[in-house]
This record gives sequence, C-alpha cells and structure tokens, in this order.
Amino acid sequence: MALMKTKFTRGGQPIPMRVGKKDYIFQPNVHGDFVADITAEDHVHYLETTGNFELYIAPSYEEMMEAEKARAKKEAKSTKKDHKEAVK
Repeated sequence: MALMKTKFTRGGQPIPMRVGKKDYIFQPNVHGDFVADITAEDHVHYLETTGNFELYIAPSYEEMMEAEKARAKKEAKSTKKDHKEAVK
C-alpha cells in the first residue's frame, strides 16, 4: 500500500511497530532511512497521526549528491584532525 519511514532511530536497530494485529518492522534501506511497507490504508493513517512516521519519498539524485559531498567533507575534516593529533 505505502512505504513509510520513521522520524527517529533506535541506535541503528530495526524498529518493530504493531498496528492493530499487524506487525511491521522498520529497517534501514540503502539511503539509511528506516522504512516498512505498510499494507493497510488505515494503518498508514494511524502511523501518520502519531507524528513519528511519514510517507517515504526516496531522495532525488541531487539530494544524494549533496549528502555525499557533506559526508566526504565531514570525513576529510575528521581525517585532517586525526593527522594533526598524530603529528604532535
């Protein structure tokens, strides 16, 4: 019915969620978002009303490239800092 994602994480662990008598497990996808395929429309509505879940929209190519640039920049800063401390 709908792919939904969490607005929170639990230390990188899968997030179980029961709605009615149906169990869902939100797991990380390739983009790092915790998602689950919600099979009933009333379950989608319920999860949205909690404020902790939202419909999942995969990032665009541009958004993925921006995230990769930010990750690389952060990693470069960390490496530079580690190098400075090792030289001391």
